[in-house]
Amino acid sequence: MNPATEELIPVHQKMEDEVKLHSFRGSPYGCRVEIALKLKGIKYEFIQEDLSNKSQDLLKYNPVYKKVPVFVHNGNPISESLVIIEYIDEVWKGVPILPQDAYTKAQARFWAKFIDEKCIPAVFKVFGSHGDEQDVAEANEQLQFLENELSVKGNKFFGGDNIGLVDICASYIAFWAGAAEEALGIELVTKDKFPKLKEWCDNCINCQVVKDGLPPRERLVAYYKWRFGKALCTASIDVNNKQLVLCCMLPMISFPNTSVLYVFFLFKVFGSHGDEQDVAEANEQLQFLENELSVKGNKFFGGDNIGLVDICASYIAFWAGAAEEALGIELVTKDKFPKLKEWCDNCINCQVVKDGLPPRERLVAYYKWRFGKA
Repeated sequence: MNPATEELIPVHQKMEDEVKLHSFRGSPYGCRVEIALKLKGIKYEFIQEDLSNKSQDLLKYNPVYKKVPVFVHNGNPISESLVIIEYIDEVWKGVPILPQDAYTKAQARFWAKFIDEKCIPAVFKVFGSHGDEQDVAEANEQLQFLENELSVKGNKFFGGDNIGLVDICASYIAFWAGAAEEALGIELVTKDKFPKLKEWCDNCINCQVVKDGLPPRERLVAYYKWRFGKALCTASIDVNNKQLVLCCMLPMISFPNTSVLYVFFLFKVFGSHGDEQDVAEANEQLQFLENELSVKGNKFFGGDNIGLVDICASYIAFWAGAAEEALGIELVTKDKFPKLKEWCDNCINCQVVKDGLPPRERLVAYYKWRFGKA
C-alpha cells in the first residue's frame, strides 16, 4: 500500500488516462518529466506548486520528501524524476526513453545517476563560489567523463540519434548550467575544453521536444543573477540528499509573528498578480500600520530613530516595493497610505538600513522571474 494514498486506483482502470504533474516552472527536475511526457505525446495537467506554501495534495502525494516533481497517474502518485521517467517509459509505448537491451539500459541508468550525484552538485558548487579555482577543477573532472562518453560513442545524443534518459537528465548542464554561466560570466562547457559536450549541449537545447519543456531562458538568467549575486547569498551542497542549499539574505528571517502576516498578505497579492480580493485584504492590513503612524506622528515606528518594528517592516519598504515595480502593481501609494509611504521613503533612505539591503535591481529582476505569468 502506498503511504501517500488510502486506496490506489488500478493504472488502466479508466478509458482515458488522468495525468497530472505537480512541479513549478523552472524546476530542472520537473522539466525532465515534462520532456519525457512530450516525447511520448502524453497530455497532462500541470499543477504549479509554491514551494514556500506547499499544497496539501503535494504533501499527501509525497509525504516522505515533500518535494517536486510528483507525477500522478489515475490517482497513483510517483515521486523522484528518474523513477517517474522510467514509469512513463514502461506504461506508454512508442518512442523509447530507455534502451531495450538490458546491458545498455543499465549503462543509461548508471550515467543518469552519475549526473545527479556527481555532475550537478559539482557544477552548482562552481556557481555558488563564483568560479573558485578548486571548484572549477572538480567540476571539469566530472564533465570530462561525459566528454569521454560522447567521444567514444560518436553519437548526436547520449541515447544515439534521438534523446533518451541520459540526455533528459543532462539537460541541466545544457540549459540551466548554461543560463547560470551567462548570468555569472563563468565559462565551464566551452568548445575548447569539451568539444563533444558543447556540441551535445547545442543539439540538446535545439531539440524541439526539449525546447517545449523548458522555461524562458531570459527569466532563468535574471533569476541566477539574483540568486548567485555576491551581495545576496552563499551556496552550499547537501550531496547526501541531492539538494541545493542556499543561505539568502531574506527579509522573513527572524521576523516577529505579527510581521509574518504582512508578508503573507503582500506576497499573496504578488502571486495573484493583483487579484482584487487579495489587494483588498492587503490594504486592510496596511491600514493598521497607516493608523499607527498617524496616531504617533513620528518619523519611524520607533520614534525619531528606527527600532524593532521599523526593521521588521523594512520588507514593506524595500522588498514589497521592488515587487510592485517588477509587476506594475501599486499598493503603498501616497494617496492611499500617505504616512506609510512617507515612512517607506524614510526607511530605505536611512543609512543603517541601506547598508543592510541587497541591490534593488537584482531583486526587481528576481521578482520579474519569480512572479512571471509565463
